[in-house]
Amino acid sequence: MTDTVTGESAELDDLKLALAWIYGDVVHHDTVRRQEADLLGLQERYRAAVPLVAFIMLHSIGLLHRIQVLQSAGELNLDSAVFEEPVTLTSTTVLMEGTMRIAPVGSPAPATATEPLGRDWKVLLTPPLVGPED
Repeated sequence: MTDTVTGESAELDDLKLALAWIYGDVVHHDTVRRQEADLLGLQERYRAAVPLVAFIMLHSIGLLHRIQVLQSAGELNLDSAVFEEPVTLTSTTVLMEGTMRIAPVGSPAPATATEPLGRDWKVLLTPPLVGPED
């Protein structure tokens, strides 16, 4: 593909686009893949990734079923805890508590996460967080 405005071009297949979305957009780790795929945009990266992720999920479930069949037939001798240990969450709500502080515009911010805040920084009082399960 070639951008007619900038003249920039890239040869990317769906796998490269999908991996750019997974590792560049979601994980924020692979900036090279992300930059290579930027020409096609976020929507194209996402569209390429969805079938890949679904494919991996379906084949992972299929592999699990084959392992369960082999275990039941006595062909494998895996510890039963492997099949009984919980791996899913009953709730996907995650509440994180923190302290929010404010300061007048122009107040110096710390240069690092460990540097203390200046005396202009005050705790912003807020009501307790209420989640969907409360």
